[in-house]
Amino acid sequence: MEKIQSQLIKPFVEKMEKEWQALYDKISMEKSQESEKLRPEVENHLSQIKKILKSGGVPVDLKFSREETIHDFVRQSKMSLRTAERRWQRHLVSTERVKTRALNHSAKFPGSSTSIKN
Repeated sequence: MEKIQSQLIKPFVEKMEKEWQALYDKISMEKSQESEKLRPEVENHLSQIKKILKSGGVPVDLKFSREETIHDFVRQSKMSLRTAERRWQRHLVSTERVKTRALNHSAKFPGSSTSIKN
């Protein structure tokens, strides 16, 4: 029964691994405080998913409580992925807005970066 269950869920776990890896690649390209915060979380999820794929089921060190199943793990991991993606997207949008505002401000007030002379 567990073997059938793991075979049914394997495509979802593989897809999730690709999504986590894509997010990790995006985060790794940028050196910022937010990327440093997100990187360990993403690495942790990636390693858990790789352990599940490698073992063909649930590895011993990832055994769940009786109430929790691999379906719950996949669901929770998917929600964590979406949350991490939203945090990263918010960071990118915020960074871009700051850059745009700085450019607009310097265009409107060309002498604002220098000290005012009497």
